[in-house]
Amino acid sequence: LGVQDGISYRVSASDNNEFRVSLAPNFQPYKNSDSTSLAGMDRDMGLDGSMSGTFEIVRGSTLKLKAATDLRDSSNGHLVDLSFRQFIPLGSIPAIFSLGGKWYDSKRAQHDFGVYASEDISGRAEYAPGAVAVTYISLNAFMNVTENTSAFVNISANFLPNKVVNSPIVEKDSTLSTIIGVSYSF
Repeated sequence: LGVQDGISYRVSASDNNEFRVSLAPNFQPYKNSDSTSLAGMDRDMGLDGSMSGTFEIVRGSTLKLKAATDLRDSSNGHLVDLSFRQFIPLGSIPAIFSLGGKWYDSKRAQHDFGVYASEDISGRAEYAPGAVAVTYISLNAFMNVTENTSAFVNISANFLPNKVVNSPIVEKDSTLSTIIGVSYSF
């Protein structure tokens, strides 16, 4: 159970490889109150059902593949995330560096980056980016607080393709975000 991965169940694990199924929140990409250019645009939080596999290449290096689908009908879309992850000790704090890409099908990309016909107004034309791939890098650090509780921080940078940047609601070609939280394992 965690903020980032939601409710997750490890179906199988062997030799540092694992397969999981999860239910996780798909947070709103934005709120219409974030900017005047988003006025009248409503995006609900979704709920993703996902399957993921983590496969160790060599000690400390893994490939992760995740496929998710929206179960709440907020976007009715799908996402595939493929990343290379490298364990890096930062003193006594374990950290994981990731380099990857997320593929959004056209429905999910429309929900996150597009403008629906019903949202077309002067200065904000209807826009459908189609399926897109977003490249990212991230750093995750963890610190055990108790045997079952840990604190974590995630710093991520996303690099948006032209099909996203050309949207009338997108102002930058990259994003930077930080998530700080606490997780509890049963």
